[in-house]
Amino acid sequence: MRVLLIEPSTYTHEGLKKNKSYRDSLRSASTLSLTLPLLAGLISPDGNGNGKHNVDVTLAYDVCEDIEEDYDLASFDLVGITCTRHLGQMQRAEELAHKLKELGVQSIVGGPVTVEENHRLVPVLAQSFDAVAVGDAEPLVSS
Repeated sequence: MRVLLIEPSTYTHEGLKKNKSYRDSLRSASTLSLTLPLLAGLISPDGNGNGKHNVDVTLAYDVCEDIEEDYDLASFDLVGITCTRHLGQMQRAEELAHKLKELGVQSIVGGPVTVEENHRLVPVLAQSFDAVAVGDAEPLVSS
């Protein structure tokens, strides 16, 4: 099984925020979230802990990569996207979800966007994603 975990970039009034210098500078990389490596580390080899099948997990940071060009999205079985409540990041996350639907790739969204304001954004996200993880993903992934 191939899994891609994405932290989406953010739309600003100038367009999609990208910073290619992240690729070349460890100093700049300190602002990237540690959510994706944590989740990747919690995913067991086959999803049930017995290690019989491989799960290939890839991490992608949209702020410093071109997700649509750098990755063959159709080759993944599942794409997980973490998202904050920032409207520009939600817009980008939903854009990616629509692209994944076109390709027939299952998608799930989680992160702070799913728990804030009494979960009011969950129904909105459920229109774009195949699944919405409400609350912390760590217990879901490690169980």
